[in-house]
Amino acid sequence: MDVVSCGEIIMRKIAQNRSIVLFFMLSILLIQLTGTFMSQDVYADEKTIILFDQVHLQFYTSERMQSAITSLNNTEDFIVYFNDQRFTETSLLGVDILVIENPERSFSLQERLVLVEYLDNGGNIFLLADPRGTISNLNNIIDAVQYTDGRFSQHVIFDEEFNQNNISTQISVSREELRESSPLTNGVKEIITHSISIEDDDPNKVIATGSNYSLAGLEGKSQPAWLVASTVGRSRIVLCGSTRMFSDVKPSKSEVTWYQTKDNARLWQNIFSWLAQKEIPPSFLGTTLPPPLTLIISAFIAGIVFIGGGFSLYYLLQQKELKPVSEILRRKKKAEKLEPTPEEEIAQIEGEKAISIDDEEIITEEKPAPPKKKKKRKKRTYRVRR
Repeated sequence: MDVVSCGEIIMRKIAQNRSIVLFFMLSILLIQLTGTFMSQDVYADEKTIILFDQVHLQFYTSERMQSAITSLNNTEDFIVYFNDQRFTETSLLGVDILVIENPERSFSLQERLVLVEYLDNGGNIFLLADPRGTISNLNNIIDAVQYTDGRFSQHVIFDEEFNQNNISTQISVSREELRESSPLTNGVKEIITHSISIEDDDPNKVIATGSNYSLAGLEGKSQPAWLVASTVGRSRIVLCGSTRMFSDVKPSKSEVTWYQTKDNARLWQNIFSWLAQKEIPPSFLGTTLPPPLTLIISAFIAGIVFIGGGFSLYYLLQQKELKPVSEILRRKKKAEKLEPTPEEEIAQIEGEKAISIDDEEIITEEKPAPPKKKKKRKKRTYRVRR
């Protein structure tokens, strides 16, 4: 029985046992449906959707903030999109965190109403100003939503004592200027920022300030706030006076970017964890995460399919009309000419010699053929005429 006939018998047996075919079809369909629904569940329940506004003439675009955005996309917790149109009633549907960084274009009345509705529905907003920017555009949003008392000022914070590379506007913020009880400062020891100040009458909402030597304007008070966080109902809002501190731009006289300086990256990560209302900050720094539930379920179903398929094939091969493939190969090998043993080789050689000797004897006993007799020519006589 060759391999072709073996395949034909398998196909005939499968056709006769329709239950096996049905089992395979249902298993494959179950795997596909599980992957589809589970991927939708992971996207809806586990992935936090972040939308970065890019339509209001932002200077710090996705190219200048690539490292910070990539750190979010590299986790199992976040997925980042970019807004390329004015806010509408449907453009913010499904968005968990809206990021508006340093806008130079003003927001229309319709857009501000959309933001109010977005927060009323439980959305979260991260507003970032910068010394290089139009502060009024962000304050107009704050006035419209009325979810926080904080407002961005026009004053740049400077510090003659605690700064980086002797540049007073690149202020150094130590652990003493960070609210220790806030999850936003978890694991943060020192930050370098170039920021404007934020005015807020509620000190409980202030997360970070400058040092005792920091001032916001010549007549400003010391320790000006530059990071504020508020919670209203289901919504959370973070105000930050600096966008560049999370960018890929390098500070003056520095070899690394703002995002890579000190614990700036860690602060960025904590802010989004808090806005996403996660108890433990996600692993942005390469910690191994457990496999997702989708992979576990898919592997379990695939195991059932392969085990069931193996038993089904074993059942088919045990039928009377079909022997196992190993049996077919064994018979085929047996039918082939086997190699002779050493004794058989010796006997075969002796037999060949005997045959050759007999042939020689036969040849010597044969008599040579007698030579052929030459025919005598008759002598011709000639008569002479006289």
